[in-house]
Amino acid sequence: MKVVDMDILKQRLMILIFGLSNFLFFYLLLTSIDLNIFLMTRLDFSILHLQIIKPLMMLLIFLSITHLLNNTSLYQGLTWGKPNKQSFVFFLLIIIAYTASYYLTPKEPFVTEFTKGLSHEMAAVKIAATIIISPLLEELVFRGIILSSFLNALGEKAGYIIGGLTVSVLFAVIHTQYSLPTKIQMFSLSLIFCGARYQSRGLLLPILLHAFCIALGLYIELK
Repeated sequence: MKVVDMDILKQRLMILIFGLSNFLFFYLLLTSIDLNIFLMTRLDFSILHLQIIKPLMMLLIFLSITHLLNNTSLYQGLTWGKPNKQSFVFFLLIIIAYTASYYLTPKEPFVTEFTKGLSHEMAAVKIAATIIISPLLEELVFRGIILSSFLNALGEKAGYIIGGLTVSVLFAVIHTQYSLPTKIQMFSLSLIFCGARYQSRGLLLPILLHAFCIALGLYIELK
């Protein structure tokens, strides 16, 4: 019995290590100066190309990881979920709360200069790519792969509590470009996105909420 318990414990520990290693992998890809230089010199990418195509490349990498996980019998896979009437109400309440909270936080220099120096066409492309690609990539990694590792290792209740808090800290930390008040807001939003996944049993609702929050933030900051 003790041998079996130790095997289960080791298996759960390996699942957690795997999940958290994806955060490290995500961070290294996101911040790699060597990768940026390679893409800009060898492939002749501009800064704008880099900001759009690099996240797309990362999305493909983590989609591949997700596909492998979904075909592993020991791992509870990721799905889009099934949003229902309660999900719609949840969505509306979050929209109202987030809109109100955004006006209580100071403007972010990083966001106000988001389209600085770009033509209207290029600014529109950058904004559209940010609203579409960032939620897909970040939800797949944080509320998808990493949170799922906690759910698989610790069970649903402990997984959502411990995993949700851990994921939210990592989500706030990874956004190094923002001020402390905005990082606190990021932490709170991540908890909400975790709740959205729990409520809808999938990633579609968190992705939609994330996309809305980005769109609203850009609208308020850039108007």
